[in-house]
Amino acid sequence: MAPYTTTSYSLSPTMSMNNKYTVDKMKYRLQHDKANYEVADNDTSRFKSKCWNVFGFPTEKNEAGRFERINGFVSCKQCYQTFTYTSTTGTRHLNAHICVINFLTNSTTSAPTIVQTTLDNISKNLKQIKLSDKEQHKFKDLLAKWICADMRPFTITEDTGAKHGDFDVKNIVRGADVTSDHIGSLADKYRTELREILKEPFENEAMCISPDMWSDAHKQLSYSGLSCSFVDANLNYKTVDLCCRPYYKVDQSGDNLLVLR
Repeated sequence: MAPYTTTSYSLSPTMSMNNKYTVDKMKYRLQHDKANYEVADNDTSRFKSKCWNVFGFPTEKNEAGRFERINGFVSCKQCYQTFTYTSTTGTRHLNAHICVINFLTNSTTSAPTIVQTTLDNISKNLKQIKLSDKEQHKFKDLLAKWICADMRPFTITEDTGAKHGDFDVKNIVRGADVTSDHIGSLADKYRTELREILKEPFENEAMCISPDMWSDAHKQLSYSGLSCSFVDANLNYKTVDLCCRPYYKVDQSGDNLLVLR
């Protein structure tokens, strides 16, 4: 498509449309004199209507060989049907044109149908994986440590949120009773390991045991406990929490913590 410029006429819009050009004359010239008349695309960004995929502005070649827009008209790029048009006319009559209707129908038909995938649909198509005993035991350890670290109730493992979905997770997410029992055995295991870790710094008087206090934002409850800081044989600084208990008193000063039994 050759570039075009806008033609400016000294005649009034009515005279220019009625005397020099009419919609019928414009359509005829677009159909039979394509060397001098053609339809230019409307590339102005402010035009948003889909009818501009089919319609454009009729243009005429000037003496310099450039196509100039003929004001007051729009023409169909397919059948060359021409309508009078100004910036205030609107596009309702253009959208009712048969070529526009066919274009919109074909666009809708050829457009691919997109189906939104949901989490439930994904879970239904997932292949069920059987975990080994070792993997199940590892997850049980992680679940127990999570409950202990965040001071959560054992029943949290039975909430629907922990097992949401159509996939089966009952073989890995244990119930409250199983988790409670496992924490006991897990605690014994860690006590044995911790005893070996603390033995060397304790014998060399390289540890410091001090009271500590923190709050649980979930339960809105404070806890008092004992923290142990030490340096091991490899000069690594470490801290561990030895124990804790709920603290119900309002006074959380250091003097009050020292007399706590």
